[in-house]
Amino acid sequence: MLKGVDLVVCSGGTILREAAYLGIPAYSILQSRIGGADRHLERIGPVKLLADASQLGRIRLRKRGPLVRLDSNPALLDEIVEFVESRVAVPA
Repeated sequence: MLKGVDLVVCSGGTILREAAYLGIPAYSILQSRIGGADRHLERIGPVKLLADASQLGRIRLRKRGPLVRLDSNPALLDEIVEFVESRVAVPA
């Protein structure tokens, strides 16, 4: 499905993260608690979190080229795993 879109606007979740990984501009309009993975993707760039309707103007509509994975950060998988592990309590 994502092969045919120029950008994604959704309420967070899997589609937001998949789009970001594929290099598709991804905007979240989630009005609830934002998860750590989505905040991390916003910090490194492929995700934009929109807090309210006044920020809809931040959405940039432009034709995108072919899909390119998020190779600008080859350590992304390791970073996400470390991030998740740092927040998971491991029973002693």
